[in-house]
Amino acid sequence: MNEELRLAYLAGFLDGEGSIGLSKRLGSEGKVFRVPRYVLLVRAGNTHLSPLEALQNTFGGTVRLRYFNGTRKDLYGWTCTGERGFRVLKKLSPYLKVKSEQARLGMEFWKEYVSQRSRGSAQVDVKDMEERERYYLAFKDLNRRHQGSR
Repeated sequence: MNEELRLAYLAGFLDGEGSIGLSKRLGSEGKVFRVPRYVLLVRAGNTHLSPLEALQNTFGGTVRLRYFNGTRKDLYGWTCTGERGFRVLKKLSPYLKVKSEQARLGMEFWKEYVSQRSRGSAQVDVKDMEERERYYLAFKDLNRRHQGSR
């Protein structure tokens, strides 16, 4: 399969079986962050492993199996976060149809996040936090609107 056809297939799979958004982390293992952390998250799930392995072989990330103890079929999940997630979106965005707006928003968020980090300041001012929260809420709204269009 040539590269363009493979990327189009993976984009179609992500359109149908995946999600693009921001994870908002307020704390971890008893730690409380001074400010929320927002992480770009690209993931897909399916009961068949092969498309998720194709995503992992192409972009990296993690594939995990979630067991349901016979209550329903076990589910494989693939996840890419942060810069790796940005690279996924950059490669697949020309082929995405259903999630093209989420991909655009994710790339925009990541570029802004990287530009802030590259300025060398670990400080995040109120304006930056409000902007990150705006992205988070925009993702929630986009993903809510697309749930009904399945």
